[in-house]
Amino acid sequence: MRGARLRAYVALLALAAYANSLRNGFVFDDNSAIVHNRYARPGEPLWPVLTSRDFWGNDIRRTQSHKSYRPLVTLSYRLNAMLARARAPPGEPLGALPGEPSGAPPSAWGYHATNALLHAAVCALACDVCAACLGDDGGGGRARAAGAARRQLVCATLFALHPVHC
Repeated sequence: MRGARLRAYVALLALAAYANSLRNGFVFDDNSAIVHNRYARPGEPLWPVLTSRDFWGNDIRRTQSHKSYRPLVTLSYRLNAMLARARAPPGEPLGALPGEPSGAPPSAWGYHATNALLHAAVCALACDVCAACLGDDGGGGRARAAGAARRQLVCATLFALHPVHC
């Protein structure tokens, strides 16, 4: 198995491994980082996310701030909310999705689906990294190429299924 087939196999394996997350809700710090962070939803000013807000939406200059500056993550949460068309008045938790009762917390499904898809894409790219690190140099014939393909498959599969990515 080589090239595009290897990448597709590893990506599908990663999706299958994390498909069970789709039916789960928000956990641990998701409530602070997503549900109650007004900057993680559309309609709020963008400039503070880029300049003065920590990961949790607090003013980063305050002593109570965690000082965790992650604007790209916060912007990805905002994009997720935009894609899900979640709406809420400023200062309130994200609104209900269409078809859910008013005031319900946002559905975590879209956030989990985005994470699973991004993980699958990174796993497909990991196949190329494995090929560069473990690939054959072009000499040695079919046996050597087959061995290199097996090593790439094992390495990329371990990356895709490793629990650290949960």
